[in-house]
Amino acid sequence: MATISTLAGTQSGTDCLDSLYDDLVEVNAEVAAIAAGSGVLVSSNDTTVGYLNGKLVAGEGITLTEGTDGGNETLTISTGKTAIINGDFNIWQRGTTNTGIANIPTYVADRWAAWAAGTLQDITFSRQAAALAGFVYCGQVQRTASETNTAAMGISQNLENFNVYPFQGKIVTLSFYAKKGANFSAASDLINIKMSSGTTGNESTATYSNGPAAGLTGHVALIDTTQAITSSWVKYSFTTAAVASDAAQIALWISYTPVGTAGADDHFSITGVQLELGSVATDFEYRQFGDELQKCQRYYSKSYLYATAPASATGTGAIQFQTSAVANADYQVLLVATFPVSMRAAATVVSYDIAGASGKATMVAGNNIAATVDQQTDISFRNRATNGAASTSRDLSFQWTASAEL
Repeated sequence: MATISTLAGTQSGTDCLDSLYDDLVEVNAEVAAIAAGSGVLVSSNDTTVGYLNGKLVAGEGITLTEGTDGGNETLTISTGKTAIINGDFNIWQRGTTNTGIANIPTYVADRWAAWAAGTLQDITFSRQAAALAGFVYCGQVQRTASETNTAAMGISQNLENFNVYPFQGKIVTLSFYAKKGANFSAASDLINIKMSSGTTGNESTATYSNGPAAGLTGHVALIDTTQAITSSWVKYSFTTAAVASDAAQIALWISYTPVGTAGADDHFSITGVQLELGSVATDFEYRQFGDELQKCQRYYSKSYLYATAPASATGTGAIQFQTSAVANADYQVLLVATFPVSMRAAATVVSYDIAGASGKATMVAGNNIAATVDQQTDISFRNRATNGAASTSRDLSFQWTASAEL
């Protein structure tokens, strides 16, 4: 570690300035290395002043990796390492379960879509208590009891181009925790892990699912393997060859191929999913709930309270406009609503009346009034509706959901 030299009283002014300059250059180099997350060399057995038993005081989101105790060590500081969003399955804005999912990718947990390779499959994707140290929730993919369709079924996450560019030309490692249910039916207890890159960027999950999991333009299989799982949580990791230098998209599908007729607990559970640079699976990167929610809202947001599923019958959180003592006449109201964060692209917006009916709004005349959403951008949209009857009030209320998912 750089230190500022003690200057002798006999040194000339020029010598003092030269020595100080050299010291500052060294200090600046070490600060730059820390800021960049590169290695910082410390002395044998971590005796350098400023270190305590090889540990730096690290802030949230900073992972400190220590070398061996026998000699000089390199401490590596990294932050924002995982490209997976909601890898610990804490965020579920759409509700905490969805049943009857087949071959159409269906988002349930934020950023995670469930789908099957067959058109007749029946999947339930739900949030469950993880009962694993460090994790509150997991995602559970289950085949409905008595289901006989045996197409592969699972969940996927599709990364947009800006989150893939840092991986170009680099080796990456995928890791996660998984376990099986009591009636898990896959042959040899195997789950399938497929991860692909593409060159176009921001192609849809529906495109990726065509194959299955091989539909991206310029498709390259980064991972295509199986893994036997047990009834206990185990961490698994998989390292790729170098990602293509022109990769603009990465998509992941973790699934299983069931056998026979489903029992009552034919499922697998997963949590702690991480995708990072390098050939080693490091500890899971925890992010504050609010920070992770904002990352998810780039792809999906809503007016409803966080814990309220869309299409619920409630006015809490609704966009509202009210005025009174105006001429008795029919009326139209136009309102502009903004999103909590800038979304990935111009969003697809659905309006709901207070009773929870989609495509509708609530006005003086009541619920079930046709609403027209237009002028959608990545930050806002406009909604308008006509009452359909004369009134001396001018009221409009509606809930909304907005999606810019892949």
